[in-house]
Amino acid sequence: MTQSAMYSDAARRCADHVTVRALIAGNTGKWVAIRLSDGDSDGVVYDTWRDAVRHQLHETQCCYIKIPPDGMTPVQAERYMNIHRALYDGGHRLVDPEAFGAVMPNRMEAYRYGVIHGVGTGTSDRTTKRSIFRWW
Repeated sequence: MTQSAMYSDAARRCADHVTVRALIAGNTGKWVAIRLSDGDSDGVVYDTWRDAVRHQLHETQCCYIKIPPDGMTPVQAERYMNIHRALYDGGHRLVDPEAFGAVMPNRMEAYRYGVIHGVGTGTSDRTTKRSIFRWW
């Protein structure tokens, strides 16, 4: 198998777009929107992830890449695009990586045994603690 057959044309285009923009001074750390269908870009470098998403017709038709200082290889582009395709096909949405917020733990045991459900629902701490120890 030749080197060019290892990844798709879309991945090659994606890698080219990201690498060319990485070579331009001042673009490192900014965002580019790449279409998942063909690996092409709208040619705009965005300051934030949110801006990149806002300027697309449909959020799930693109993947959004933060421009690294050393560019991107076609192999990296292929993997990145495949991950985004799989997430979108599974019905998932990506969250803004620049937004800071609290992350709520979501272990299934906590939901199953009332640890998270009991918080803030008017149950006493003793009931919540008992439900924690019931699992052990």
